[in-house]
Amino acid sequence: MLKIQRKESGNYEIEKILLSTFVFSVIFSVFLLGQGYHAHAEEGDCPYGDGIHRMAAKGTAVVKDENTGDYIFTGTFFKCKNCGDWIVVSGYPQSGGSIGKYITEGTITGSLREGFTIEVNPDYVYHTKDTKLPGYRFYKM
Repeated sequence: MLKIQRKESGNYEIEKILLSTFVFSVIFSVFLLGQGYHAHAEEGDCPYGDGIHRMAAKGTAVVKDENTGDYIFTGTFFKCKNCGDWIVVSGYPQSGGSIGKYITEGTITGSLREGFTIEVNPDYVYHTKDTKLPGYRFYKM
């Protein structure tokens, strides 16, 4: 029969706490897996993969009013790795921050100029305090 010998150490209480924390983490993780969704479970319209736009940060864009040329906001230009659709957001969703003001490719009515200056109808500039948009996942470059 196998006999296990335990070496006495002065850190028995710390070992006990670490083991308890590990066991709790595993049990909690299994519980979360059984919930049927996760932090990025959403539906999207990307024609490739699972329909979710995988938005990779590509640089900075300035958004202006197509009628007056007035500045609206400066944001990060994201492009979908799968289908090429794009979105510009003023926040930092790729780092867990809120999205802020944003425009999507379908809302552009003006022109896209050199240096990523985009002219749009200001009625199509949206705003949210959320950190996610349904159908989109944001990634750093």
